[in-house]
Amino acid sequence: MRKNKTSRAIGYGVLILLINLMCSSAHAFIVNKTGSGKEIKWFHLNVPYSINATGGPYGSSKTIQASMQTWTNVPGADLTFSYAGTTSSSAWGENDGKNIVCFGNIAESGVLAQNILWYNSSTGQTLDSDVEFNTNFPWGTDGSSNSYDVQNVGTHELGHSVGLADLYGAADSEKTMYGYSATGETKQRTLDQDDINGINYLYGNNNTSSSTTTTISTTSSVATTSIPVTTIPVTTTTSIPPVREVDYKGSPVSGKAPLTVTFNNLSKGDITYQYWDFGDGSSVSFDSSPVHKYRKSGTFTVTLVVGFVDGSNQQMVKENYISVESRCLFVSALENQAHIEKIRQLRAALKDNLYWRELSVIYYRHFFEVTLILRKCPELRDELQRLVSNQIETIEKLSTVGETTIRADDLEEIIGFLMQIKEHGSIRLQEDIDSVIAGIKHTMLLEGLGIYRE
Repeated sequence: MRKNKTSRAIGYGVLILLINLMCSSAHAFIVNKTGSGKEIKWFHLNVPYSINATGGPYGSSKTIQASMQTWTNVPGADLTFSYAGTTSSSAWGENDGKNIVCFGNIAESGVLAQNILWYNSSTGQTLDSDVEFNTNFPWGTDGSSNSYDVQNVGTHELGHSVGLADLYGAADSEKTMYGYSATGETKQRTLDQDDINGINYLYGNNNTSSSTTTTISTTSSVATTSIPVTTIPVTTTTSIPPVREVDYKGSPVSGKAPLTVTFNNLSKGDITYQYWDFGDGSSVSFDSSPVHKYRKSGTFTVTLVVGFVDGSNQQMVKENYISVESRCLFVSALENQAHIEKIRQLRAALKDNLYWRELSVIYYRHFFEVTLILRKCPELRDELQRLVSNQIETIEKLSTVGETTIRADDLEEIIGFLMQIKEHGSIRLQEDIDSVIAGIKHTMLLEGLGIYRE
């Protein structure tokens, strides 16, 4: 069954809506899980942390303890982060059963802080959690506008210790578990209700009985020999959202049907999906860099829509980007086969001429529109046939010798015909006709083609 343009538009609208619903909705909270679906959480509810404030700003230890206390103070949640004193250790990311917070160099660009968790892959029991602040960024403890706030980012990183994952939806931006932070920001010091619901889900009174059954020793020797141990991917807080750009390039963008075009997706950012509308009525493609065959002649507008982690999307629309050649306009408008052959010879002779190429782009851009105008206005069709008949010797000489002359009154007739077509054309066609007429009047176009005034 054929579908009209309206039904296709509705279909694309539904498609965009479904994608947005799947990708852009804000999550209340997300819990880290093992590959088998076990929730990753502490089985012993008093979790000690030692702090190495070397490399951090003055007051770092106090503000990190405040971050710990923020999660400890949640009503109804039985998990407690306790301060185990200072440490000189910088053994971030080691499964040694010692939870530490420290400052150090993180080479990855844009990463403010990281938390790595070791856990029992069979049960989901958290065994070790370490947090590191990146000393390549300026840190402060007073919320000043020129530095990143230790307590702000620390509260977020300890949320990973709780067992909660990053959120990236636009509607999640006020939550502690939102994955981005900025200088001077302090809003993540205070938990959003969804953050509170997350810790209560994992450690509320109704859940603790199932999570405190047997405490397995988390020392390095036991962990590596007695139980299956693994880590979750390093969780990070980034300083700024990633650069997001949407662009593409097709090759070739013109040619005869059927035309196979390879599209190279040049988009950047935290992309979650993309889809292409090739403009020819075919099905959309979800491939990153698709190859598409245009079977119909005409000019086609190509649209690329790209979705990102936070649920937003951007699009790049290139109007009349693909030009697929069809039967020559003169073949359908003229009746004299000899004249048609002369025009074909001229097209072959000038195929490498830059001015002819520019005219060809304009020609194929408006092929269908001009054809329709000639059908609706038979007097213009007759005028075209007359002009070609009058200039057939000029056409033949140009194609064989490479240059020719034309009288001023003949040029005026050609311009007059173009003006009549313009009266019936779209704004885009009118603009292109104006540019052609300007080229004729200033002789630049004519001389570029090898045509000179008598």
